[in-house]
Amino acid sequence: MAATAVVAEDETVPTETQYAAIQQAFLQEEFGRVAALVPPILADAFLEPKTVRIWLWLILSEDRLQRGNHALMEVDRLKTSLSDLPSTPAVKAWTESVWPEILYWEGEVSRKALKMVRARLAYQRLLGAFPTSVWQAHARLGLGLVYFHEQAYADAQQQFAQVARASPRSSLAQQASVLEGASQLHAKRFEDAAAHFRQVLEQPLDQALRGQVSFYLGEALTGVRRFAEASQAYRQALELDPRAPWATGASFGLGWSEFQQGRCRESLEAFEQSRAARAQLAQDERVPGSARAAGEALFAQGRCLMELRQDSQALARFEELRQQHAEDPLVVDATLSAAELLQRLQRDEEALALLRLLAVRPLEPVQRTQWQLRMGACWLAQGDAAKAREAFEQAQQTADDTLRQAAVSGLGDAALLLGQHDEAARWYRQARAIAPAAQGAFYAAYQLGRVTLQQGRTEDAVAVFRALLDQTTDQAFAVDVRLALAFAAIAQRQPDRARAELALIRRQHPTPSQAARITYDLALLALSEGRPLEAKQFCEEVIRLAPQTDEALDARLLLTDLVANQASPQEAFEALRAVFAQTGAIPRRQRGTLARKAGEMARRALDYAQAIHWYELAWEELPAQRGELDYQVASCYEEGGDLGLAIWRYRAILHPPWQIRGQLAIAKLMEREEQWQEARRVYEGVAGQAAPEAKVAQERLASLSDLPAAPAGEAYPVRTH
Repeated sequence: MAATAVVAEDETVPTETQYAAIQQAFLQEEFGRVAALVPPILADAFLEPKTVRIWLWLILSEDRLQRGNHALMEVDRLKTSLSDLPSTPAVKAWTESVWPEILYWEGEVSRKALKMVRARLAYQRLLGAFPTSVWQAHARLGLGLVYFHEQAYADAQQQFAQVARASPRSSLAQQASVLEGASQLHAKRFEDAAAHFRQVLEQPLDQALRGQVSFYLGEALTGVRRFAEASQAYRQALELDPRAPWATGASFGLGWSEFQQGRCRESLEAFEQSRAARAQLAQDERVPGSARAAGEALFAQGRCLMELRQDSQALARFEELRQQHAEDPLVVDATLSAAELLQRLQRDEEALALLRLLAVRPLEPVQRTQWQLRMGACWLAQGDAAKAREAFEQAQQTADDTLRQAAVSGLGDAALLLGQHDEAARWYRQARAIAPAAQGAFYAAYQLGRVTLQQGRTEDAVAVFRALLDQTTDQAFAVDVRLALAFAAIAQRQPDRARAELALIRRQHPTPSQAARITYDLALLALSEGRPLEAKQFCEEVIRLAPQTDEALDARLLLTDLVANQASPQEAFEALRAVFAQTGAIPRRQRGTLARKAGEMARRALDYAQAIHWYELAWEELPAQRGELDYQVASCYEEGGDLGLAIWRYRAILHPPWQIRGQLAIAKLMEREEQWQEARRVYEGVAGQAAPEAKVAQERLASLSDLPAAPAGEAYPVRTH
């Protein structure tokens, strides 16, 4: 093209026909046709207002055809041609009228092409050189958008505010006012943004803009955690314009705010509306933050499905988040939630394997504490009280009262697992004192009631449970409390009261695990009233309905006792062996408990070889009980008459407190064999330990006082940790 500033003989002005044809093509958005028609005309055209207009149509057409670089090249050529014109008063008069528009479109095209420095310079030149131009407000809006893109939200807000105040009734001012609030929103000034958007909604707006502002209001309210109001704003946005570009975000926002209010069904419905569209956006790298939103949606859906007991779907959502959005910060929370769910399903080994993935991952302090709590719970479920206690001791160092309360209650649970009822009660009382009104205090009180019940103080336990029912609003927790009351009534031989509690529970939609516990309690009730056949049927129902639960394990053990009471010990033992052979899919801890039960039955039947076999099977499955199981195996050798092997097995025990008890058993065997000197050496080793057995050893040493003292340094070595 060769448009020049001085009219040459071969230069022409576009004819009216040419001008009209190009104008019509542009207005009809036939941008390709404009791009084809204009260049030949500009090649020899004289630069005057009509030519500039045609050139601008070419620039805008190239922009609409997404050929931003071509458009900016034409901008440069147009600016150069204008600068080369002679500075006569006539030329200066008409060029000053077109320069602001050219600079504005230069800024717009540059901004859309993400050439933000050039865009900012164009807008600023217009604002500085042509302060009275009609393009001033448009340029200021464009400059605000540049600042917004650069995350200079305070500067952006300042530009938008000037446009909005200049002509408040115009559509441009409305647009600027919305962007002013958006700047506050992105700057995380949520309270200011919410107040601003409420003011905007008081103005007359068209339906589309009102829907957009309602969406932004929902975002601001979410930022200040006013989720009920946020839900209302999102719903209004969707009602006004369900097909708008921001409608997917509104659906997501509605799902998230409903999730935060615990309205899981409504949350899932909203997420389902946005899920497909959001997944598509997540694949589009041009949409900032869409992948993050997809991760949030998956996490919230997983938690809602978990709450609604749709366990397999919840696990699928958490796994999808972990696999497809591995860098999302919510992966840690999703992993913790999945582990919690697996634990609830009593798939403890899977939960533990999942949690181990977080062991080497950087975690926030709260996440680290949550991980320690979940690890502690897994170790408890595995029966490893020592490891559970270690995890809970680490977790209780947190400054968060809710998490510290859970950790202290966990220490109580570990003590309870070890049968240390007084220590457990002390931890539970301490947990309640941390935050007496929190849900964790209710759990600690419930566990304290259980401890009281196990100590035989049934009336005191019932009083604790009754008080809890008056205080809690959690329906699932209330069911657990009523189950404890039913069990207490059975223990007190009050069958009518037990039935009344169980009847109340059945009307409160218990979980599958709670339903299994109800059925098991009915079995206990039938047994207490002398109806063993009915008790057997209830036990079989528990096993059929919830085969992997602890309730099913209790039912299997009760069935074994029923057989033992109604038949010979050998038949009961064979029945237990048959049960064990069919339990390959149950949790490891339950298999270990059944194997231990078989060992005890074989030992009572004086079949020591079988007892040792079953104790050793239990040893593999119950790592927390290995010290005690080693002691039981050694006792079987002792009772079977193989004292040499018995002493060897007692010596091999490493786990406290059974290691000390094993040494005491060795000393007693030596006394029985009249090996007085050796017995004394062992007692001397035990007497020096900080253990209850030391007193017994001292008493035995006193009874052997007439024997010569053992040579110095030859006391029997006792291994301790």
